[in-house]
Amino acid sequence: MLTWKNEVHATFDMLFNATQYVCMWDPTFKAYIAKMRSDGKHYFVAISRAAKKLIRLIYHLQTTGEIYCPML
Repeated sequence: MLTWKNEVHATFDMLFNATQYVCMWDPTFKAYIAKMRSDGKHYFVAISRAAKKLIRLIYHLQTTGEIYCPML
C-alpha cells in the first residue's frame, strides 16, 4: 500500500533519475552540472539543483506553450 510519504519518495526518485539522464544528454544541463562540480558542490547537491532547474523549465514550457531548444 502506498502512503503519502512513499508516493513523495517515489516521485522524488523519478525526478532524480530523469534529471541524471537530462544532465547526461542535454548540453545546457551538462554545463550547469560541470559548473556546480567545479565550484566544489557534491554530485547529489548538483543533481538536486539541476532538478529544481528542470522543474522550473518544464513549468515555463507548459505555461507559455514554447518548444524547448537547447543552446549549443
